[in-house]
Amino acid sequence: MNYQPEFHERFTRDPKYHWHTWKPERPILKSLHMKYHLCEGYCSIRKNNVPDTITVTAHLEEGNSIGSFHENCWNYVIENATTIERELRRKLWPLCKENFDYFIQCVKSDNPAWLEARNATDWNSPSSLDLQVSFEDITIFDDGFDETGFCIFSFEVPWDPEHGCSILMHKDRVIAVGQYADFLVSTPDLVPIAKELQKHNFTEGDFQFED
Repeated sequence: MNYQPEFHERFTRDPKYHWHTWKPERPILKSLHMKYHLCEGYCSIRKNNVPDTITVTAHLEEGNSIGSFHENCWNYVIENATTIERELRRKLWPLCKENFDYFIQCVKSDNPAWLEARNATDWNSPSSLDLQVSFEDITIFDDGFDETGFCIFSFEVPWDPEHGCSILMHKDRVIAVGQYADFLVSTPDLVPIAKELQKHNFTEGDFQFED
């Protein structure tokens, strides 16, 4: 690991909560930004560009400070970006495809936005993920295994525009998928809620906790 003593100095403390935020350049999923919002037969088009930065939140239990678990987690993301991106795409694509399959059953063929969008890409290809989901932020934790904190990658998705979709990982292993709030209410111990979420969405390649 590339330890940097000033790591904690990159973050600004939120005065209301036990976390700190920082906006570095996006380390992964640089092309992932929703252009076509496809949900329940309705298509809309966005014109905004992919931001150059991403919000990283260091979540702290009360009384704790940014430490080695946070830093090890962030360093692992940087050093293993290709593998982590592949695993995130693996987990997101079936959810995206399920949403699209439902969308296509309901869409009106004369929907103006859909007339533009339908020829933009092969919507049955995993590459269409880049046009349907936005990568929003990363949360790193002072809880985990092997001196490395858990990490949550959060996304804006068309099938749940209010709550989005968040994927909990440890190093390069997907643990669980849910809403961001699902994980926050379970701290300081993320494991019980992760086990519960796995009952509803576990796919080959995910990390499975032993009983």
